[in-house]
Amino acid sequence: MHFQQTEMATPEHVVVQYRLSGLGSRFLAQLIDVIILTIIFVLLWLFLIFVGLPITDFLSDYIFVDFSSYIFALLIIGVFVLMCSV
Repeated sequence: MHFQQTEMATPEHVVVQYRLSGLGSRFLAQLIDVIILTIIFVLLWLFLIFVGLPITDFLSDYIFVDFSSYIFALLIIGVFVLMCSV
């Protein structure tokens, strides 16, 4: 196999050599990232369904505010933040 190598000089005048990753290793890394994010999304969704929504139903009886839309907005923001961090 032929691996492409590159060199880079740091500001401290140290030459660093490293091997560039190929298509297969990049695909595997992306696949692992997607699997991890999917697990996080499913756990977040289940948490909001089984823990968040009963609490919002309880609070909405006393405060007269529908918190389920806020929970859904937090879910969307959480998905956005997680996807932007990849």
